[in-house]
Amino acid sequence: MKRPPHPQIETLEARIAPATIINPYTVTFQDTDGDTAVIHISAPLFKNPTAAGKILIFTTNDGSTESFGGNTVGESLSEINLLGNHAAQDMNIS
Repeated sequence: MKRPPHPQIETLEARIAPATIINPYTVTFQDTDGDTAVIHISAPLFKNPTAAGKILIFTTNDGSTESFGGNTVGESLSEINLLGNHAAQDMNIS
């Protein structure tokens, strides 16, 4: 049976992967140079995007600031906010 010719595959959108929760201790994101950056902590604070968004604040290439999640451009980690988070006491960050 002959297969019909396939149409040319078209890219639907160019997108850089958003910050990703690997596990409750680890998040990865793409920095402004296109390198993969890894944040590892010794307490399980990255349980979901909402929890991670309260802790990790990013600045995009155009200077806008956004919370964790849905990032579609290279970004810089501009803040790690642990104020009032008692579970972060004595925690290590790398």
